[in-house]
Amino acid sequence: MYTRKRIEGSNPSLTALTATMITCFIARRKTQQKGLAMFQTIFEWILLPVWFSLPGIIANIMPGAARSWPGGTKPVSERILGPNKTWMAIPAALLGAHLTVTVQLVMGYPGYNYPNVPWYLLVICFGLGAPLGDWCKSLLKRLIGIEPGGKWWFEKIDFLVMSYLFLWILGVALPVQYYVVPIMLMCIIHGPGNRFAYQMGWRNSPH
Repeated sequence: MYTRKRIEGSNPSLTALTATMITCFIARRKTQQKGLAMFQTIFEWILLPVWFSLPGIIANIMPGAARSWPGGTKPVSERILGPNKTWMAIPAALLGAHLTVTVQLVMGYPGYNYPNVPWYLLVICFGLGAPLGDWCKSLLKRLIGIEPGGKWWFEKIDFLVMSYLFLWILGVALPVQYYVVPIMLMCIIHGPGNRFAYQMGWRNSPH
């Protein structure tokens, strides 16, 4: 009898408010979980692939900056590769890749199924892939009749393709997004990046 009176005397508004608060709390938790899942997806499928290829991106920038170093403008072969491909590109790219990998190691292993590749392989593959990919692209441009400094779509991604090829030769197989995402990114930022490098004096052409 006492229990029945307590139920009959309960406040409907308080009951409704409690139910609403519980519903809002559950909905908020689900929203937070969805937001966390979305961030994890972006982190794993976009940010980490770019982070992995960052040594190659920096290595690709370094040869242009190295033109101001002693001997930095000495061409490999002006007749075959044109006047803009220099011997200094190799040590500059290796230095850029090594410094970037060192910073990555200091910051720690990111997890999330991140490829566990030895640091020295990253330095070698990206440090050599950047200049050698650029040289191969220049040779192909000469063979098909494109003048030095002329536009060609492959120059947006040549350093990544060569670096990934070196990794593959050494037995490193990456998830597909680790190839696709950096290549797509470079296709987007290549034009503005080259124009900036041209204004800084690191390139002889804005293309």
